[in-house]
Amino acid sequence: MNNSPEKFDGELIITADREIYAEDPLIVSIIDEKTGERNIPGPLLLEYLATLEEIRTLSIVKKPTDLERRELKKRLEFAGAFARLMLETRVMNRRLLEVVTEGKLKAGLWIDSMGGDASISEKVKYAIHYLYRDGEVSLHSYVHVKAASAAFDLAFLANDVNAMSKSIFNWHFSDSEDSPRVEKVRKFKRNEQLDDDTADQITELRDILDCAHADKAEELWDNVLKQLNNPKNVDGDILFEGDYLHEVGLVNHCYNVVDELIAKFKADFPLHADTNSTFFNEGVAKRVASQYRSEPYWLDSRTLGMTSKVARNLELGKSSKRKHKKP
Repeated sequence: MNNSPEKFDGELIITADREIYAEDPLIVSIIDEKTGERNIPGPLLLEYLATLEEIRTLSIVKKPTDLERRELKKRLEFAGAFARLMLETRVMNRRLLEVVTEGKLKAGLWIDSMGGDASISEKVKYAIHYLYRDGEVSLHSYVHVKAASAAFDLAFLANDVNAMSKSIFNWHFSDSEDSPRVEKVRKFKRNEQLDDDTADQITELRDILDCAHADKAEELWDNVLKQLNNPKNVDGDILFEGDYLHEVGLVNHCYNVVDELIAKFKADFPLHADTNSTFFNEGVAKRVASQYRSEPYWLDSRTLGMTSKVARNLELGKSSKRKHKKP
């Protein structure tokens, strides 16, 4: 069934097509290459895989502390509980569970999200690390309209990033009551001492930018500094379009129309090629792209924030009459 040169035991697709929160979970779709069996196990599978990665990490510690031993025991109990729950509720059968835990999966991320809870994107990262525990990475991401905040991080987990030429990539510092984003931006602009969390976020961003073409990495960082230090940029939003990130080498493949992006997805994931709504709604994707292509100011941040709502309306068969004016 899988016509790609490299042999896989199955395909797993994670869809972030709305805000990323526990109450509005990511969609996960898995298909077994041998039997063609498919299922949509949802966020429970991501929790399970992330826990297995934590167990794997703790297990390789040569001289674990008492705390690490207790943590390992707790994670083993969690993993067993997750597995039993998935089997008992028929979220997964044993064959699919074996494909996930023992087989070789090809994984993809379909992204059109304003972001959300960073801890959920961290769980996705742990889950991906477990899937590629043998070091063989074949992770693909597909950015439709936007990859913002936590979704920005998800997009660049992949070693093959695909996007529309006008897709928006948005990075900013994380926000919390203890450490507001505006305060982090203020300190950064004043060149003040940054707390460890803020410094780590800068390091993680630099790690992503360093994957650009060797002669473009510094130009990209200068672009980030220019946007961050703009006096009008109090929230610290960094915005890039897909075609620019393709030019500098962070986006591998860039497309002008959504049909081309969908075609690339289907070529990469032949088992998922004939499915719909289990990973993303193709009709909705096309209509959202068409609507925003016809509105020249859709790149305005307020308009960008509306795309998720528009997508939901389109899923219900409604049309958005909202017109966007240039600010």
